Amino acid sequence: MHMKRCFGWLCWTLIVAQTSAVAVEPAEIAVVTMAIGEQYREMVRLGLENKRLYCDQHGYQFVLSTESLDSSRPIVWSKIPLILETMADPLVQWVFWSDADSLVMNLAIPLEELIDERVNLIISKDYSAINNGQFLIRNCDWSRRFLESAYARVECLELQHQEQEAMWQEVHESHNLAFVKYIPQRLINSYAAEVHTPRLKMTYQPGDFILHFASVRGSRLQALLEQYQAQVVNDRDLVTLDQYLGIYGFELCPIHSGNNEGYMSAQIKEQFIQLLAAYPEIETIAEIGLNGGHSAEALMSSCPGFKRFVSFDLNSHRYTQPAVEYLRHKYRERFTFIAGDSQQTVPAFSKAHPQATFDLIYIDGGHHTSCALNDLRNCRRLAHSRTHLWIDDYNIPSVRQAIDQSVAAGLIAIDAFHSSTDKNHDHVWVEAHYVP
Repeated sequence: MHMKRCFGWLCWTLIVAQTSAVAVEPAEIAVVTMAIGEQYREMVRLGLENKRLYCDQHGYQFVLSTESLDSSRPIVWSKIPLILETMADPLVQWVFWSDADSLVMNLAIPLEELIDERVNLIISKDYSAINNGQFLIRNCDWSRRFLESAYARVECLELQHQEQEAMWQEVHESHNLAFVKYIPQRLINSYAAEVHTPRLKMTYQPGDFILHFASVRGSRLQALLEQYQAQVVNDRDLVTLDQYLGIYGFELCPIHSGNNEGYMSAQIKEQFIQLLAAYPEIETIAEIGLNGGHSAEALMSSCPGFKRFVSFDLNSHRYTQPAVEYLRHKYRERFTFIAGDSQQTVPAFSKAHPQATFDLIYIDGGHHTSCALNDLRNCRRLAHSRTHLWIDDYNIPSVRQAIDQSVAAGLIAIDAFHSSTDKNHDHVWVEAHYVP
């Protein structure tokens, strides 16, 4: 497993938490496309120039074919032999196929963040099946066999989507399923609202990576390329946590209608910002309960001296893993996620790293009294003599009971109460410290 950098004791937790270490270098990635026929090349000229610019910025190889590689078949089939031809270069480790009728809308997003070394094919689905307008495929024996088998499905020449249907059928062979990863469409292959019925999981939003004008032809395609080329950005900051959750199909805050789970109010975030500015000594943070990642994002982005953040979470919510992916992309080695019940993972972490302590511990874990009590007790292992302790949800009776019992037992002392009010409910959290 490849690691660019580790922070001493943090190395172990990075290895435990990492899901898809990327060892590929930019020069080992080839972006491949084709535009055959002078008229079509002029029609998609902006798309080709856009891809070349993107490759120049990131150091990827750019491969453009202007000739059909099999005159006996429709042009769309030539993408398969073209990819195989590109794979003949031993330097190429991954090929990114990108149809010419698409635009990289955010030039700042690198392909390395989409690569997962555990699989060989990374692709998305639209409302019907896969769309092979954009996909990543590893240069390996499996991939070559996969492409050759798809190309051999001559019966698909009679179908509407031809080579796409051939790949779809090949994906569903039982021996191939373990090597294929489906990712949300907007991570790699957004559609324009002008072309397809708007849907959260597929319709382009500012900050998305690639916009694909699938099924559009002629002057309308050229007009859309011109329209959206003017909107291309080179700004990683546009990819916010809420935008990333939206890519996975979760509505912007609050994530769930009818309750506030995973949501952080603007008032609480402002309180965090003010306190962190007042405590410049805070550099390391531990958190119980990542949920939708909003508290973690607020803490990391607002802490002037932030160096590392470790989050412990049961990982029972569907939106937690997308939040983990986003925070790993943004904060790299400074962010570590440890999945599992904090009642077990915190003691295990402390035992493995007896010298590891944190300047701030933020607890937003289980709401049962026993769970909240155990989190308070277990997190004592992660504290040093000057650790700040922030405890959420004091307004919930069971959490309040756990906090009050901890005060009565001499485990913690309360320094301040912080309250906020939003359209859903009143909220109280506690600023405290452990009693020596």
